[in-house]
Amino acid sequence: MNDIIKEKLDRIYTLYTPQRIEKSKERFLLLDSGAKPHDRYPFTLAFPYFGAYDVSHPPKERLDAYLDAFLFLYQFDDDTIPYVFPGLDHATIPSMFGAGEIKSGIETTAEKIIKSIEDIDNLPDPLIKKGSAAYKWIEMAEYILRETNGRLPVNVCDMQGPFDSCAQMWSYDDMFMAAYEDPDAYNNIITKIIDAFCMLWQKQKDILGDAFLGTHLFPQGWVPKDCGIAVSVDSLVMISPDFYQEFYKPHLERMNQKAGSLTIHSCGDFRHVIKDLCNTKGVKAVNASQLTAKQLFEAGLDRNVQLLLSIDYDNLAEDMKYIKDNGLNVRICITGVTPMIQGKKENPAAWGKNDFDEIKRKIETIKKIMQV
Repeated sequence: MNDIIKEKLDRIYTLYTPQRIEKSKERFLLLDSGAKPHDRYPFTLAFPYFGAYDVSHPPKERLDAYLDAFLFLYQFDDDTIPYVFPGLDHATIPSMFGAGEIKSGIETTAEKIIKSIEDIDNLPDPLIKKGSAAYKWIEMAEYILRETNGRLPVNVCDMQGPFDSCAQMWSYDDMFMAAYEDPDAYNNIITKIIDAFCMLWQKQKDILGDAFLGTHLFPQGWVPKDCGIAVSVDSLVMISPDFYQEFYKPHLERMNQKAGSLTIHSCGDFRHVIKDLCNTKGVKAVNASQLTAKQLFEAGLDRNVQLLLSIDYDNLAEDMKYIKDNGLNVRICITGVTPMIQGKKENPAAWGKNDFDEIKRKIETIKKIMQV
């Protein structure tokens, strides 16, 4: 650890006092257990510096960006606990089977290395090979741990889940058709990818030790050590309940047996499978990017399954009333609190006194809405 990083960390943990951090952890732990916090429900504010899932940094730049961010964000009294989120790369799991990474702007994908059913049998065992998209997360974890002496928690990377990783190196159409036409081959490749997923997850966990945060989802900057695994399943929007039951559910339940409880993410509208998802052994939480608590509950969400949601400030009072009235358990990230206009969005350096006053006014209103 160099002197600059040490000084920044010392300042961060002076600004984020032990009392503040422990109070936020207490709120999260009570909420996660299904109990009510003693004062108010926890909330975090959307990260205002850059799209953490879109922007990719080398390790040093990523660490510097988060250190500087928290030296600024401490003044906004939410339940964020300092951390570093490494980022997202759709080529991560495919690279463990030899697929090269393809970049287009901020997007990443992988080379198509499965062109026929026969190619599945020829896939090598997964390997975290130096220079691959998967290996960069190992380098990131090792760098941050070394430079911070483990003082700053580090999230697992967003590597995408087994089904969507499979489609990256094959195609969604071919993957879905194979499930019907050659279920043995389909189950074979998904099983191989699950093994790769768990291998990379465990490797990051082993490297980071007590600094490891087992989530890559936006309302979960901090989670307890026994939180299980977070799995992105964006293709839920593409499949029917019957397809989910036959071809997704058994594999997710095997992931639960292999790695612990499951928090499932999907973008888009997957209400048609929410009942089946909640009835999947091991699923304890669902992270939705575009759906509301009301939409999910009316579609059949089990009250015992926690939701991880992003809610706009303007909708918070109405949504929170619905959440309380229906006894739902929701971790909330609030958007629209910081300036969203051109020139100020993701540019805190351009904020003026009026912006800071408005942010703090909104936070006081949020605290009242979130009272137990």
